[in-house]
Amino acid sequence: MAEENAEGQEGQAEEGEALQLSPSEPEPQGGNKMLFIIIGAVVLLIIIVSVVLLLLFLSDDDDIRIKGGPEEAEFVELYNKRMQYTLEPIAKPLYTDPYIYTVNMRNGRNYIHIKIQAITQDPLAITFLEARTPLIDDRLITLLRAKSPQDIQTRTGLEMLKQEIFIEFNELFPQEFIDQSASKDRMPIKDILITEFFIQ
Repeated sequence: MAEENAEGQEGQAEEGEALQLSPSEPEPQGGNKMLFIIIGAVVLLIIIVSVVLLLLFLSDDDDIRIKGGPEEAEFVELYNKRMQYTLEPIAKPLYTDPYIYTVNMRNGRNYIHIKIQAITQDPLAITFLEARTPLIDDRLITLLRAKSPQDIQTRTGLEMLKQEIFIEFNELFPQEFIDQSASKDRMPIKDILITEFFIQ
């Protein structure tokens, strides 16, 4: 019996030795560095996502936002010049026949379909434009072919396109026409309407 107890104690001692853990080795310094790198990467990712979301919320396409580039500065100048002539409501608007175009865009992969009408108060301006339809077609097709989808997908871009069309129409009228007109108006076309528009 004593032998059994001795064997049991020896067995327990052996098991204890087997269960005894080896002394813990010091953790390498690289573990702490890796932890800091992961935390830094997560914080940086959160900051980047926050900035992107903030920019998305602030860039609302329904608002005309001028961000300061040369194209936007030119737009502001031209748009303000146009507004000087359209502050007063048009008493008796006259509309040209629609000009309808489907044109390949600058990138060669997309095309634009657009329907345009010009507004005037001068009946002679309508007659003048009707006689120059091929010239108008040439100017507007050239203008539209120079555009990329990104140029006119926003409201600002579409307003800039209207402004350019507005200028193209009014540049058609020579000084002789203005001198002979009853109103002597240097801008016979008062506004441009885009009644159909899509990019494919």
